[in-house]
Amino acid sequence: GFEGLVLACPRGAPCLVSKPSFSDEALRRVSRGTDLWFQAVEGRGARVLLRTSLVRSLKRPPRESVEFAADLAAFFSSGWTSWRDDPVEVMFTDSKRVARRGGRVGQMKSKKRLGTVWAQ
Repeated sequence: GFEGLVLACPRGAPCLVSKPSFSDEALRRVSRGTDLWFQAVEGRGARVLLRTSLVRSLKRPPRESVEFAADLAAFFSSGWTSWRDDPVEVMFTDSKRVARRGGRVGQMKSKKRLGTVWAQ
């Protein structure tokens, strides 16, 4: 099962935060097409899954939910303590662009990202 944090984002969509050492396979199994994955570009850190697919009234993720998920990814990244005063670059992508098999399950490659958010 999933052993990370589950937090409510603005507008009610759940955010799942995995531990940095946790296998992302559980997150990969529950993610759906409209869900977004977040991770810090630099350093190691947690993956954050914004489950917008669970809120039917959302056709696309609201900006405040995207920023909330990016802030979580930045906060739980290994570089956050050294960059505390500086913004952290967080990339995001949809569930279709996340690795599905092999040793890289649940990981994102920078060339497959949909965009970046600068989080504090």
